[in-house]
Amino acid sequence: MIFSSPKKYTQQLERKPPVTLALMGGMAGLFLYRDMPGMPTARKYALCPAEIVRQKSLSRLVVSAFLHGDEWHLYNNLASLLWKGVQLELSLGSQRFLQMVGILLILSHSIDVGASYALSIYMNSNQPIRQCSIGFSAVLFALKIVLNYNSPSHTSIMGIIVPTRYVAWLELVYLHYFVPQSSFVGHLSGILAGYIYMKSPLWNINLFSPSPRYSYRIGSTGYRQTNTSSRRAMEEADAAYARRLQEEEYRRLIMEEATTKAVVQVEKNMLSRLLYPNPVCLLTVQEALNHEILRNVMTITWLTPINNHGKFVCSMNCKRHTAHFVNTPGKHFVINIPTKNHEEKILAIGGCSGESVDKFEALNLATCPPGWTALRPLKRKNCMSKKDLREAEIHEAVSNCIALDDCIAHIVCKVDTVAEVDGHYLLTCTQVAAWTLSNYWNGKHFAPRSPSDAPYLTFLGTKVFASITPTFD
Repeated sequence: MIFSSPKKYTQQLERKPPVTLALMGGMAGLFLYRDMPGMPTARKYALCPAEIVRQKSLSRLVVSAFLHGDEWHLYNNLASLLWKGVQLELSLGSQRFLQMVGILLILSHSIDVGASYALSIYMNSNQPIRQCSIGFSAVLFALKIVLNYNSPSHTSIMGIIVPTRYVAWLELVYLHYFVPQSSFVGHLSGILAGYIYMKSPLWNINLFSPSPRYSYRIGSTGYRQTNTSSRRAMEEADAAYARRLQEEEYRRLIMEEATTKAVVQVEKNMLSRLLYPNPVCLLTVQEALNHEILRNVMTITWLTPINNHGKFVCSMNCKRHTAHFVNTPGKHFVINIPTKNHEEKILAIGGCSGESVDKFEALNLATCPPGWTALRPLKRKNCMSKKDLREAEIHEAVSNCIALDDCIAHIVCKVDTVAEVDGHYLLTCTQVAAWTLSNYWNGKHFAPRSPSDAPYLTFLGTKVFASITPTFD
C-alpha cells in the first residue's frame, strides 16, 4: 500500500532512472526484510557520532542512510528521492548521479558527526554525540540544494512565497518545530553538504570518465576518443527530456485523472452564490501528523453566507471529532455538495464518528483532489502579481485538502476566526476557490440546468430531506 504512489509515478515515466530505482529498491528491501537474520539493524548501524569515532565504526556512515524507522518515514523518503532522482539522474547521467549521491552521503554524514562533536564541546555535554539517527533525509536535503541551486523561480510553502533556492532552509525550520523527532543536525548537515558540493571542485570530479582510446592509421598519427559523439548525443537527449519532464508528467497525470466530468471554476466574486440555498454539505478535512495522514468527513447544514465576497459562518459542536481539525484560524477544509439519491450515504456519514472508524474506507467513499483534477504546477516567475499570489494561495489550500468524487461541487475554505458559543464553535470562514460540474453552474446561479440533472438537498430535520430545483421554462 505505501508504495502505490511512487510505483504509479515510476510506471508512467518514459525513461526509467536505474540508479534512483536501485536505491529505492535497496531501502525498501532493507525495511521489508528487516526482521530476517543477518539484516542490518538500527542498533548496529545507526548514525551515532560517539560510536563512529570511538569504535571506528565507519560503516555506520553509509548503512544508516538506507535504514528507516517506520512506513511513513520510508514512504516520504522514497517519494522525495524519486522526484529529485528522476530530474537529476536523467540530466547528469546515471554514473555521474551515482557518484554525486555517494559523495553527498559521506559528506553530509561526516558533517553530522563533526557538528555533533562541536555541539558537545560547546554544551559541555555528551548528549549531542550520543543521539543516533537513521534515514536518507540528509542526502535528500543535499540533493534539494543541488537541484534548486540556480533556480530563478519562487515557491509557496504554507502560503509563504520564497525563492525556490531557499526552500530547503524553510523546510529545515518547519521540520524542526512541527516534526520534533526529526534530526535537525542531520538535515542541516545535508544542506551544508549540498552547498559545499556545488561550490567546491567536487562538482567537477567524474570518477567514471572513460580514458581516451587511441587508434592509428598508415601515414598519419593521432588519437580519437571512441563513441564520443553518440555518448554526447545521448546525454543531450537525456538532459532535454529532464527539462521537459515536470510539465509532461503533470500533463499525463492530469489527463489520466480527468474523467468525463465537465468542470468549471467559479469566479471569485460569485463564490457566495454556491451557499445561497443552504444546501446539505459534507465537510472533509485532512491533516498530516507525525508521519500519519488523518482525515474525516462529516455532515453540516448550519452555515450561511454573510457577504458577496466568499465569507460565511458555520457552527459545529465542540465535541465533534472534526472540530479539532478546524478550530484554529488558518486551517483549510472542503465543503462537498451531494445530490438527491445520496440520502442514505449522508445519514451513514452523520451516524458514525471518525474517531473510531475511517469513514472513507468503511463507507467506500471515493476521494479526489478538490476540483477533481490535480492543479497544474505554478509558472516560475521572479515577480509575483496579485493574480500569481492568488494562484499560489489556491495551490497551498488545495494541497492540504481532500474532496469527495461523487459530489457536484467542491468549495475549498479557510478558517478566519473561531468563537465558542454554547458548546459550539462559531467559525467565520472564507471560500478560497470552488469548482462545480458544468451542468450545475450557468455563470450566475448554482442549480441543475436540466430537469434530468439530480437536484441537491436541503435538510428538514429528523432524517428528512427536501430537494432544491429551479423553475424551468
